[in-house]
Amino acid sequence: MVVKELKCTNGELVTFKETPYYFELTIGKKTWYWVRETGKYDGTSWVLKRRWSMATLTCFDVADYFLTLANEDVGDSISNLKLQKLVYYAQGFSLALRDKSLFDETIEAWAHGPAIHELYHKYKDNVANAIDKPKDVDFTKYDDDVKSLLNQVYEEYGQFSAWKLRDMSHGEEPWARGNEKTDKIITNKDLKKYFLTQIED
Repeated sequence: MVVKELKCTNGELVTFKETPYYFELTIGKKTWYWVRETGKYDGTSWVLKRRWSMATLTCFDVADYFLTLANEDVGDSISNLKLQKLVYYAQGFSLALRDKSLFDETIEAWAHGPAIHELYHKYKDNVANAIDKPKDVDFTKYDDDVKSLLNQVYEEYGQFSAWKLRDMSHGEEPWARGNEKTDKIITNKDLKKYFLTQIED
């Protein structure tokens, strides 16, 4: 995967992503896709990716689900940093328990742990502040198995602070292996291999 970024004079970030199957151009909060093989434009935000994957959700869907679970009344909040780690753990356990990914977006080994480029930029303006609960989440897109998985991940890891999760992920093999590589990509293969060791018999 090739990712290039530049900033417009108005401050908007422009991102170009090249994958084996499609080209993706993001300006601010808008994204366009082109089929790599034909060069044909496909304006459906995520449908193009679905043609090449068994994943049924996006990283944003997984993030939205976690954000709905936060209870600020008891001091439970989710920052961008914490959200990245929850989504990472969800992907890892999905690969280990279900033998399939929850989403297609790539997880990378960043300085503060596993992170998803697209998800980070959606909430980067929040900095370390709590992210508001999303409105009008369509819960019908989550099947019972996925709901159970996400609930268990949140029950286990949602109790920890963002920095605790950051430190935990730094001690885990997927981040360490990804951090050694030039592209910093944490592969699904490495995720599955590691999280299989974290499942209790």
